[in-house]
Amino acid sequence: MAFRRLFGGEERTEENFLDLTDYSAEITSAPTEGGMYVKIAEITDYNQLRDVTNFVYDGNVLILKVGAISDDEETMKRVTRDLKQLSYDINGDVAGLGGDTIIVTPSGVKVDRRKYEPRSG
Repeated sequence: MAFRRLFGGEERTEENFLDLTDYSAEITSAPTEGGMYVKIAEITDYNQLRDVTNFVYDGNVLILKVGAISDDEETMKRVTRDLKQLSYDINGDVAGLGGDTIIVTPSGVKVDRRKYEPRSG
């Protein structure tokens, strides 16, 4: 399978294509001044929520995977309620990204819920 760059038409082959699916790196330093991270976390228990929401209080965007608790309606209600309250408290935002993923943004970052559909060619 060949991949082409969006601009310039340089051909990418599987040999020189970097698959980031299994890539992970430990971030050991804080963001640069004025910067933020997009943090990805997964919770398997309600008690883990406080720990991961600290990322948002620190000014980062949180992508939260909740698939492990999505079958527990009561826990999902608690998680959703707490995330809505968090976003209200810090003037951030919270939105679902499909069935098992939630995005939570810090102050000053809003989620545009309109689906962007690029124009063709």
